[in-house]
Amino acid sequence: METVNMFGFFLDVILQGSVFVFYVVAFSFLFWMAVDAAKQDKIFWLLIIVGLPLVGSIIYYFVEKKKDYVTTSGHFGHIYRSKKYVPPPKVEER
Repeated sequence: METVNMFGFFLDVILQGSVFVFYVVAFSFLFWMAVDAAKQDKIFWLLIIVGLPLVGSIIYYFVEKKKDYVTTSGHFGHIYRSKKYVPPPKVEER
């Protein structure tokens, strides 16, 4: 009868789970960058992202996508930057 090394088993499960999570995150990042490049009609960047999967996605993020985050202040930043924006009146409680 064979004995099972429980420490080795759990270490193997943790290692395989970590690798799986890394692949899911890497693929999601690659997909996000590829869709962003395709939306903006940047065919050159799309070829780089597909040709050099993880490296191309990281380069695209720091060269192109980072500019978008610098120019916008957040999801609802356009509301507060507008000169027409008037905050709602405060309601007083009695």
